[in-house]
Amino acid sequence: MPPHPLRRLLPRIAAVIVACGLVVAASAVAMAVPARLIGKAGSGDPHSIELGPLAQRSYVFSADGSLQATLKDEENRQPIPLADVPPHVVNAILSVEDAGFWIHDGFNVRGMLRAFKANVDAGGISQGGSTITQQLVKLDQLSSAQTLDRKVQELFLASRLEKEMTKEEILDRYLNTVYFGNHSYGIQAAAETYFGVGAQQLDIGQAALLAGLIRNPINYNPIKYPERAQARRNVAIDRMVATGALTHDEGLWWHGVQTVPQLYQVLPKANDYFPSEVEQQLLNDPAFAMLGATPDDRRIPVYQGGLKVFTTFDPAAQAQAIAARDQNLPLENGVFNVPGVDPITGQQNQASAAVVSVEPSTGAIRTMVGGPGFDHWQFNLATHVPGRQVGSSMKTFVLATLMEQGYSPDDIINGTAPCDMTNPGGTPNPYHIENFADGGGSVGTVTAATLASSNCAFVRLGLIAGSQAVVDMAHKLGITSPLSAVPSLPLGTSDITPLEMASAYATLANDGVYNPPYMIERIEDSAGNVIYQHAAAPEQRVSPQVARLVTSILIQNVQGGTGTAARIRGQQAAGKTGTTQGATDGWFVGYTPSLSTAVWVGGLGAKFPIILGGVGITGGRYPARIWGSFMNAWQESRPAVGFPPATPVAPSGAMLEVPGGRDLTPPPAPPPPPPPDPGQPFPFPFPLPTVPGPPGQTAQAAPTAATATATTAAATRATATTATTVPTTRGRPPPTQTTATTGIPT
Repeated sequence: MPPHPLRRLLPRIAAVIVACGLVVAASAVAMAVPARLIGKAGSGDPHSIELGPLAQRSYVFSADGSLQATLKDEENRQPIPLADVPPHVVNAILSVEDAGFWIHDGFNVRGMLRAFKANVDAGGISQGGSTITQQLVKLDQLSSAQTLDRKVQELFLASRLEKEMTKEEILDRYLNTVYFGNHSYGIQAAAETYFGVGAQQLDIGQAALLAGLIRNPINYNPIKYPERAQARRNVAIDRMVATGALTHDEGLWWHGVQTVPQLYQVLPKANDYFPSEVEQQLLNDPAFAMLGATPDDRRIPVYQGGLKVFTTFDPAAQAQAIAARDQNLPLENGVFNVPGVDPITGQQNQASAAVVSVEPSTGAIRTMVGGPGFDHWQFNLATHVPGRQVGSSMKTFVLATLMEQGYSPDDIINGTAPCDMTNPGGTPNPYHIENFADGGGSVGTVTAATLASSNCAFVRLGLIAGSQAVVDMAHKLGITSPLSAVPSLPLGTSDITPLEMASAYATLANDGVYNPPYMIERIEDSAGNVIYQHAAAPEQRVSPQVARLVTSILIQNVQGGTGTAARIRGQQAAGKTGTTQGATDGWFVGYTPSLSTAVWVGGLGAKFPIILGGVGITGGRYPARIWGSFMNAWQESRPAVGFPPATPVAPSGAMLEVPGGRDLTPPPAPPPPPPPDPGQPFPFPFPLPTVPGPPGQTAQAAPTAATATATTAAATRATATTATTVPTTRGRPPPTQTTATTGIPT
């Protein structure tokens, strides 16, 4: 049975009633103003309309001014001035949304009646009839509720807004407010999202497609429903022809041209280690309390406040650091496989590297290679707490403690191994130490023990200096991680981050002046006002003399000790290697007067032996090579700068000894007496005869016993000098020319 004719008319009748109600409401506006929109009681003067601030994305910039990342949440917007929007884009949007925009006073009765007729013909709501001004006040001032009361407010506010703002101002605000779908708000974000261009580069077809999305960005989503979006684009082109924005022939031509949108990521996200760290600081660091008291409070200014965050990041140095890592490790996607599998997951063990650099004179963090790649490893290995054991790179803090206590680099220490120390209250007791590769070690100067990275020597030196004093020195220089005052402290058994190590060594590079490491130089709000400016806070933590003495030792370590792979062509460098027990972590931490850099190589997610080339990793091999490659590249375009010399400190003469009888190792045997001079098997009680010289030369007397003894002593001093003098070298040796490190760890 066919439906009754009246039943078919009911939807149309309902639409007519609704539309008539809207027309009546529009007329009522002229006669009455809602009481809550009136200003002061009894004045009859309405408040001026204040449009709220537009949410807009924030930007993170590198030190050279280049864009590093954008920070945004669900609402991606970048306002642009109306003058930057091409006329054909404006015409497309006006043709679709409000053809009478330039002539109406906020609402368009003719447009409402036209929408009323179209809705009756369609049997439902096919056109809204709202002007751009009405849409703007609805988006900014009102809810989206479909009620008569809300519509009356919309009409009234639109009429008022037209009196308070120019047409250009209204259109400017609308183009930057309206939603185009897929998190894109405003014409600029829409152009970027769908076409990978700015609004100025949109062509007519693209502009028509975007204009067609405004009415229903979900239903016309061009990614999910491309056919619907194309059909809607063609409607927009027809509207442009009808309003005179396009000629008939132009409309036909654009009908024949396909517009193919896709989702673009034009601007970089904070999906790398440095910008991600900046993002977390903005949300959590107390230094940025001006953004809000809690992380939740800060989300609006950080992601919607249009901030401009200027950082210390050096893109050129970062590229050099990544290249140095990639050139010296057998990497694939930032990682390399090592023997063994994860006992829980069964996956192949993988390792990677971290590189971080700090400018000693300021504390500015210039590079941060935080791991293999942020896309698949988001833990920042350069900053993540807890860090990793640092091995013998901890011995630098023992040196600084000793030098502050008045010891000399030329003091004598017993470095023979193995050795045993009492460990009261600790485990094991006694504490047994060996040198690297079971090396026997020797008695020598503090400098020689550093160049050999002697474990027994430095455990003794740590106890001589005092374990707690070494802890205090490390913290004074810039280490923030907790450290235990135990005999093994000099061997780097505590976990420390690479950033802490680079910062602490930077204090030595800066003549003992500590500058806290930082990443953010300044922050500007959306209007360009500076709301944060980094303030330098240098602090003299150790004397220049102490820093210079330690540096003089570490320079020799790079020239002829365990760090020869880190030499820099034409530039002095100081540094120390580190290798942990079982070759689970390899380090090289070093500096020039201009830059301090820490390199770490180790396992991802767990500690396991890092085997490369069939042998366990040491700090003097791959980490030192990475450091040397990076610093050579970084230094190449910069002038060489030398370290200021230290004032020499005379040694005590006697061998340094561990106090309190804690050294359980028998003292080393005294050195054997020097052999007799083979030229004088016995003394001569009488003068030796004159030895005739060759023809033409004066005859020479044979040496007396006194002169022979002086000659022997001079030769002995010369031999000793030759043995302890480190040759001056230029350039970095090839990778195979690396002095083996000593110590477990080293």
